[in-house]
Amino acid sequence: MVAGAVCNLCSGYLKKGDRVLDLGCGSGLVGKALIKLFNIDLIGIDIEDTREEKIPFKKSDGKKLPFSDKHFDAVLISYVFHHTKNSDKILREAIRVSKRYIFILEDTPDTIIDRFICRLHGFGFKMLFGLKDSYQFHSKKEWIDYFRVNKLKLKKIINIRYNNPIYNPPRTGFILYVPGKDDKIPL
Repeated sequence: MVAGAVCNLCSGYLKKGDRVLDLGCGSGLVGKALIKLFNIDLIGIDIEDTREEKIPFKKSDGKKLPFSDKHFDAVLISYVFHHTKNSDKILREAIRVSKRYIFILEDTPDTIIDRFICRLHGFGFKMLFGLKDSYQFHSKKEWIDYFRVNKLKLKKIINIRYNNPIYNPPRTGFILYVPGKDDKIPL
């Protein structure tokens, strides 16, 4: 389900041979789907190697990526930011290593029930994986305001709904256009 949403978000923006960083790749299932659908060169990054699919991988916390400036055509950050309190540093690094686009997918709770479900998810994930960082969830409007304040160019927004009766808060995909070499990198 997540892989389908990511592929839908990236459709029209990725082309054969593009280099893509899957920042927070987790199991590698999404990365594998992107490789298969778009015929791209993808590498996954995560704090631990929990891959179920053997995509190319490097271990990193995302705060200082082991790649040169503009190394990738695009960076995917799929359901990562709500598990870290370092989203500014991670986003700054994604901007640094991307030539064109950053694809972000996040839970975007609107109601008090959505926020409660997201907090349960964050707490459970934190306990299950022993994460030290706190979890944070933002509404779609809060994300849009964050991008605007930091002078990031929001290219497209996609609303995502999964048919999961237990955990089904609103989710949103954002496509950000990376500033050019003459633009000041925000944050």
